[in-house]
Amino acid sequence: MRMSTADAAERLGMSRRGASYAIRDAGFVEEVGNASFVDHLAVLMVARSRGEGRRWAAETALAAFDLLDRGTTDRLRHDSRSRLRSQLKTQDAAAIAHRAEGVLGRIRRVSAPRGTARIDAEAAVAAMSGLDEAGTLDLGIHGGLDGTRYLRTPGGESRQDLVRTGLVDDAGGDIVLLAGAIGPQSASRVLLECYLLGDTRMMRAAADVLASRARTL
Repeated sequence: MRMSTADAAERLGMSRRGASYAIRDAGFVEEVGNASFVDHLAVLMVARSRGEGRRWAAETALAAFDLLDRGTTDRLRHDSRSRLRSQLKTQDAAAIAHRAEGVLGRIRRVSAPRGTARIDAEAAVAAMSGLDEAGTLDLGIHGGLDGTRYLRTPGGESRQDLVRTGLVDDAGGDIVLLAGAIGPQSASRVLLECYLLGDTRMMRAAADVLASRARTL
């Protein structure tokens, strides 16, 4: 489902300009005449990642996922790692999502063109990332309750990416790309995605697990 950026700003309690900037970091905006529209999942991501403070650089965000997964990381030097560990202990899921925004990817809803055979979305997204069908890209798939499939990919930022795979932009499509995502699959990353995109029950459960992991660092 898509919504106008004006309606998104009202839902988020933000000015239209502020909402427009925030939404563009979370999803692809479609311009139609003088109006602009965005997928409601991008608005949901913005609403659930409201926070303060500077966002992490990509390597710091990936180090945070390492720490949340296994309590250590080799991505940072000792002093930086210690500071990040201390910071994480005070963060809830919304704060982590806010700081890690730069590696999560942007919402892009797609589908196979009408009149064509159903596309193997996993293979198509692997091809988008420069891999063959047997490539090693871990797509980090978790299914939605409505049958929507979520695929994480470092590609998908341009229309050329879609043309190469046979997927097309579709506001009503059942495939949601987290396009332009940075870094590998990890358990804490999937938890954060479930927090951002899941229903209320999934969101709360993922938030509780993330907070528990952070407290015990």
